[in-house]
Amino acid sequence: MTQSFLPDAIADSHHHLWDLNASIRYPWLQDEYNASTFILGDYEPLCRDFLPNTFHSCWGDLPVTATVHIEAECDRSQALAETAWVADVARSSAIPNAIIGYVNLLADDCAEQLDAHRQYALFRGVRFKPVTSRLANESVCNMAGSLQDPRWDAGLQQLTQRGLI
Repeated sequence: MTQSFLPDAIADSHHHLWDLNASIRYPWLQDEYNASTFILGDYEPLCRDFLPNTFHSCWGDLPVTATVHIEAECDRSQALAETAWVADVARSSAIPNAIIGYVNLLADDCAEQLDAHRQYALFRGVRFKPVTSRLANESVCNMAGSLQDPRWDAGLQQLTQRGLI
């Protein structure tokens, strides 16, 4: 008798979808491919459409019952368009079940960006990365965008006021 150690249900809490033939641009996948600056090296296999049917085929027999789409680093001027596109994808494919979008928490219009994303029912939170060093001995303390940047407090307050933290 074979015993299975798989759970009855799996929630994939971090995945990405993209359509490289659509109007949303993903510079890192399309225009600015550079394996030498990517943390995992060569990522050319990722430079293709990755839509729900592709994602489903990766599951095999796994009991994936819910998923969370994390913003996929599209052109930052198209962050809201990405959230809208993913919400539309969810209506027709049943995934994802939640969306984490990109909002610049340090921007003067952070509140407006958040409110625009919140019009989509699946929007649940924000992915915004602080400035970090590329080298172990390099410091970014007090650099604009680092976690010492005082604008972080204001951005986090905007998230708190909207129940996103």
